[in-house]
Amino acid sequence: MHSYAQKDPELKNALAKMTAASTAHDAQATVTLTSPRLVKQMGGGEAALNLIKGALKQLQKQGIKIDTVINYVDLDILLHNYRHGRYNLPVHEYHCIA
Repeated sequence: MHSYAQKDPELKNALAKMTAASTAHDAQATVTLTSPRLVKQMGGGEAALNLIKGALKQLQKQGIKIDTVINYVDLDILLHNYRHGRYNLPVHEYHCIA
């Protein structure tokens, strides 16, 4: 028996919120939506915020922008449609897979 968290409506909603925060480069929302256990491991809220802001600045300096996130469950559907000629997906459209 297999269980996929992304198919749970509550978790899928949380993933959508995190995706929106990530693609908007909203560091505060990203920290707010991150598991408290992970925020603690990052050194607390302020340290987590600084870490994420720093990472976003580094990406920007390198000319990298996360503007798309593809849920792997959705990716399975997308690839299925691509394999069956229903969608023409250039490789450069893959920006970030979560």
